[in-house]
Amino acid sequence: MTFPMVTGIDEMKAHFFWWIMLFLLIFSSAYDYYSSYTAPDILQPEHPFWVSILAIVFDVITIIACVGIIVRKYVLQAYFWLMAIVSQIATTILIFYYEFSAGGYTQNEMLLYGNIAFFVTILFLSPLIQYYSLVKKNRG
Repeated sequence: MTFPMVTGIDEMKAHFFWWIMLFLLIFSSAYDYYSSYTAPDILQPEHPFWVSILAIVFDVITIIACVGIIVRKYVLQAYFWLMAIVSQIATTILIFYYEFSAGGYTQNEMLLYGNIAFFVTILFLSPLIQYYSLVKKNRG
């Protein structure tokens, strides 16, 4: 597999960023799957199994988008990637809803956790958003 040549310092920085993002996505997804099998029952997620399946599917779609950015291959239509962004946001909101509605959090903990999770979610949505804009520009 050959990767396209990157020209210019700005493009090299962007290319390096997406490689780091790919590593973070794969590492965090693998860690989530590992911890879901090894964590005690009391620490298991409170959301239903179908929400876990949605999270796995959209993690894989986000990793595919990041790889697509790196290798500059644009698959499917922009509409699919827009729906993936909206669905990823909805899945994240569902996970937070189930987690917080289960109880055990103070109001301050919920605010702190929610703010941190908001910024992490935006960071992990960046490959989908970038890929959507690239597909829209290059494929229509």
